[in-house]
Amino acid sequence: MIEKITENPVKFSVISAFGLALFWRGAIIFAGEIFEENVSGILSVSVINIFAAAFAMFLLGVANRKNGFKMVFRAKGFVKGLKALFPVAILFTVFLLFGVIPAEYMRFENLEFLPGIIVVIATTIFTQIILAWGLLVTALLYKESGTSRARVRAVFKGTALFLVLYIIMQGNVGPVQLVNTFIAGAGMCAAYMYSKNLLNLAMVQITYHVLGSVIDLTAVGDTTQIPVVLIAPLVGAWVFVIVFAVKFARRAESFVRNV
Repeated sequence: MIEKITENPVKFSVISAFGLALFWRGAIIFAGEIFEENVSGILSVSVINIFAAAFAMFLLGVANRKNGFKMVFRAKGFVKGLKALFPVAILFTVFLLFGVIPAEYMRFENLEFLPGIIVVIATTIFTQIILAWGLLVTALLYKESGTSRARVRAVFKGTALFLVLYIIMQGNVGPVQLVNTFIAGAGMCAAYMYSKNLLNLAMVQITYHVLGSVIDLTAVGDTTQIPVVLIAPLVGAWVFVIVFAVKFARRAESFVRNV
């Protein structure tokens, strides 16, 4: 039965990822209507995230005929992935230096809620990483990573799918944020292809969002719009990420799916 379902792993992964993302988004909105941004809200969002991430790991294993949990929680390739994520970290740093915060998951008024914010951010980002780069993109990389040129194409195809998934999970996204998310996503996709490790992606993105939340809470800098002075370093960071995304995709080894 499972073999029949996964005869087309790309189709299975895409349908599963978008279906689960829609469920996740609906559950988060429903929880937001019931709970305020307090301890109950933190717990409800975290539970939803943990459930969605666990189910996504199960589907990841089904799609690739492996143990999805072992695919996620693996030390191999972690340091290698951090190296490949350096260009993305530079892009994130440019935003933080200019006080432009990343997308919010919950908004609190003071620092006493920071531990709760970190929990929400960590579980939300982890869920998005498993859904996007794990479930949505891995099957595509198995199918289209045979040659260096194919791997580069797969990075941008996978990132385009990720961007649609991101819009579903995040809601309203501005045009600059869309471009930034796509380019950062290409860098993350290439890093995943190069390292075969998801934990480093989660760690880098969680760090970025936690620091952004601290900036938001302490009201450092302009957190409402992109300042004009940011345009030149931002475009430079975008080019930097794309160049290295192509480089790491070409240097990556092909994915091998269990048959």
